[in-house]
Amino acid sequence: MLIIRATSDCFVLRIGLLKKMVDQPMTDSRRTIVHVFLSPIQHESRLVKEARSILAANIVHHICVFGIWRKGLSELETLEPGLIVRRIHLRSGNWPNWLIFQAFKYLEWSLKIVRRIGKEIPIVVHAHSLAALPVAVLAKLMHGFPIVYDAHELETERTGLRGIRRWLARTTECLLIRRADEIMVVSDGIADWYSRVYRIPRPHVVRNVPLAAMSNRNTSELREKCGIGKSEILFLYLGVIGPGRSIERLCRVFSRASSGRHLVFLGYGALEGLVHDFSREYPNIHFVEAVPPSEVASNLRSADVGICLIENVSMSYWLSLPNKLFQCLAEAVPVMINDLPEQVRFVKDFQCGWIVPPTDESLLQLIDSIGRKDIEVYKNGALQAAETLNWDDEIVPYVDFCRRGIVS
Repeated sequence: MLIIRATSDCFVLRIGLLKKMVDQPMTDSRRTIVHVFLSPIQHESRLVKEARSILAANIVHHICVFGIWRKGLSELETLEPGLIVRRIHLRSGNWPNWLIFQAFKYLEWSLKIVRRIGKEIPIVVHAHSLAALPVAVLAKLMHGFPIVYDAHELETERTGLRGIRRWLARTTECLLIRRADEIMVVSDGIADWYSRVYRIPRPHVVRNVPLAAMSNRNTSELREKCGIGKSEILFLYLGVIGPGRSIERLCRVFSRASSGRHLVFLGYGALEGLVHDFSREYPNIHFVEAVPPSEVASNLRSADVGICLIENVSMSYWLSLPNKLFQCLAEAVPVMINDLPEQVRFVKDFQCGWIVPPTDESLLQLIDSIGRKDIEVYKNGALQAAETLNWDDEIVPYVDFCRRGIVS
């Protein structure tokens, strides 16, 4: 009897311990958040900032990012401590880019990620842009994980999206957006659009403001590299050198600008060749290859004026608040912008830049008229704007949501 009772007590104790282990949340070493992004994950500054905020808040100690493999990249990479990238290698990767083949590639990518998400057991699945939303929703239906939909722009109204691709995007978002437990967008205008069109609670706005500036405020050797004197005015275009960003117009206008006005393109993109052609012919137009993210701020500090001329070629661009605008202002560099409502509202509030007129002649007159006194006035406005740009404040709703995921 004594032996039987001891065995019974031991069994009860083991069952109690097992139940306690099941009822407790997973240990810190196993907690994770999964990010999904149809991208090679090379220059995804927003994703990295979000991951850093979660790691700094000690919500998880490990974040996994699923992207897509491209030739020359590692399938597994540690971007920084706690942030791991897994690029999915597709057997169908070499198939043609026709729509039907693209659909098969997407299906293979999606299913592979959903299977791997199930093994990760995340507290949150974070979908970056519309292409990742179906993957996150499928993971939620199969495994019950809460999901975040992070719309990097007005997804269904993107520049260049048309025809059946646009119809598919609109249909997909309309069907799946209510499955998201949290929705984040990059501007107030886009938040209002989503709330009105889909009749959903207004999404949280998390603008693409930079991380807090480091104490090192050194400038780069950009002026020396381009042969621009200290008394000359340096206009800096930073980022993707591609369509929809006034690249051709800037080259045309600066080729006629007064002496002492220099335009520097710092970046990469489809229109690099055009910029090279102008830089060879006109000594005040320069091209500099893209630099690592850690060197962007020091290059910006070498500039007198930042250029952020997004064109009104889509609803997404019309309502945009690009990160390059905030990067310039964070370094107290006044900006030139096009007449787009979200950007105009911000620039007017702080008196931190110029709104560009519509014609080449009027833009040329504006460029030639800008002097040191004008720059100093708007620089003061940029300094005031910079004081309001705090990523730690922007990201609070997301951090709170992920923190709730631990106990859900």
